Amino acid sequence: MNQSKYVFSQLVDFLDYYEFCHITKKYSGDKDMRDFSCWNQFLY
Repeated sequence: MNQSKYVFSQLVDFLDYYEFCHITKKYSGDKDMRDFSCWNQFLY
């Protein structure tokens, strides 16, 4: 049985959410968004 965190979870912990949001605003990534934000699309 796996006792540690999954690899994807470890990668997400490495990323800075606020830095991701800053870059998204800089390049208007969420401009015409309807359902999922860029962060949610990245996670799914």
